[in-house]
Amino acid sequence: MPVLHTFMAKGVMPDSDPLSLFTVGMQMMDYVAAVLKKCDLVIAVGYDLVEYAPCFWNPDCDKQIVHVDASPAEVDAHYVVDVEVLGDISLALSALTESLTDVDRQWSRSCREHIVSGFETECSELYTWPMRPQHVVRELRNALDDDGLVICDVGAHKLWMARMFPCEEPNRCIVSNGFAVMGIALPGAIGAQLLYPHRRVVAVTGDSIPPADHCSRVA
Repeated sequence: MPVLHTFMAKGVMPDSDPLSLFTVGMQMMDYVAAVLKKCDLVIAVGYDLVEYAPCFWNPDCDKQIVHVDASPAEVDAHYVVDVEVLGDISLALSALTESLTDVDRQWSRSCREHIVSGFETECSELYTWPMRPQHVVRELRNALDDDGLVICDVGAHKLWMARMFPCEEPNRCIVSNGFAVMGIALPGAIGAQLLYPHRRVVAVTGDSIPPADHCSRVA
């Protein structure tokens, strides 16, 4: 089954995995949101409504929802749970996996191809000066080792980092989302460097043009 991540869940599944559909969380129709719009069932695992409100991904209230978490669901007009699975998340997912039948893998592949091709189109445009956000994100990823750690501040640049900075493990790109703590990048990076003195740590701060110009072309 294809997997979408919220911003703070980046890296829970490696972005290189064929079933990873990268991150969702923009309030406009991004490539990932266009895929989510086609879903009839959403299994929400450890989902916090404050990070990405259900009204953005279930505006017509037409999706069946399975809520998997250690805490009961916060019921919302657009988040009416059909099945609630409470308890240890890892045990719940293991039990669900055993009872699932195979799904159409071609649908998963086509969804990922749609998203990846969109990202590649954005990055294929010529470099300019000042650098475009897509190119900054790509060059930053190329400059870091596999164990590099990025702490992202709050601003329009957060959207670019969340959607286009690839992660292979959790907590490699830490994004403050939901209530969005502004100014987290510098003290967060200092704390991370003290904890991991032998790893390269980068604080991403400032601002940039939000990706609305590309999102408007998705539909």
